[in-house]
Amino acid sequence: MIAAKKKIVSGEQLHLSIRADALSEDKPRTDRDSKSTVYASAEPNGCGADNCAKRGVGVLALQRLCIHHFIVRCFEGLRVCGVPGRLDRTEATSESTDTFVRECILETVKLLQNCPEIDHVRRGHLVDVFLWASELAVKRCADAAYDLAASLGQDSLS
Repeated sequence: MIAAKKKIVSGEQLHLSIRADALSEDKPRTDRDSKSTVYASAEPNGCGADNCAKRGVGVLALQRLCIHHFIVRCFEGLRVCGVPGRLDRTEATSESTDTFVRECILETVKLLQNCPEIDHVRRGHLVDVFLWASELAVKRCADAAYDLAASLGQDSLS
């Protein structure tokens, strides 16, 4: 590849050469590389995460993500959703949390059913996401039922 860069090439060939180097997974990315737009996915079905040129397979929060970024964002979001006694328990945040948890469950099921090419390790991570999101959904429903019962009990005492 280095010899090809020394040759005089047309603009399109140079772009393809740079693009091929950028897509190489063996090459470590530097600060200079991360500022470059070479890693931004030009494909409509590409991953929407910054500096990722992989194919998007799942959708989370209206953003198409590769399997790696989908799993990472699910784990990050579920960790935040699972914090007991969150300080900002308004109706809007409660609804967005419920939506996120439901989206994790549904999209994970789609990926597990429709993507047989996912390796066993990532498939295991998807099962973990599914189980964690399902557990949070059940817990949130139980908490909402408890809060409703408590508020009804206080209203009848007043």
